Amino acid sequence: MIILCLTGTNPYPFDRLVTNVDIELGPANNVIIQLGNSNYTPKHSKSFNFCERDEIFKLINNADIVISQGGYGSMTDVLNFKKPLIAVPRYKDQNESQDNQKELVDYFAQKGYAIPCYKIENLKELVKKASKDEFKLLPYKAESNIKISRIIEDFIKINKN
Repeated sequence: MIILCLTGTNPYPFDRLVTNVDIELGPANNVIIQLGNSNYTPKHSKSFNFCERDEIFKLINNADIVISQGGYGSMTDVLNFKKPLIAVPRYKDQNESQDNQKELVDYFAQKGYAIPCYKIENLKELVKKASKDEFKLLPYKAESNIKISRIIEDFIKINKN
């Protein structure tokens, strides 16, 4: 199984995530970790700091499961490829971000698009369940596209009358 871990372009390190992914998932899986600005050096996984967006897309496309920080760009990139997404929010009080990502992770989880992981010690079990298709995730639909469609439909209805 190929597991991709994304930390996005956040200037803060996300050592809590990358350390757990490497130690808990790296020995038994083919794991690739985007370290970003993290300080941890993986021992069991392939890793890189940053790469071009096209390369990220190739990695997402080849992954079986993607574990991502709770940033909008990272999550929507994964969802657009229709890959199972486990979203781990960064927390301000742990110096992982300038703001908490929990609210956005909550939103994507409530919509049925992503599997939330609020406690890093639960990540391995969530990956195990996701690999067995125990989560029924819904296809992602950007709300901006839905809103635009409604605006166009309303405009057409008004002009028909």
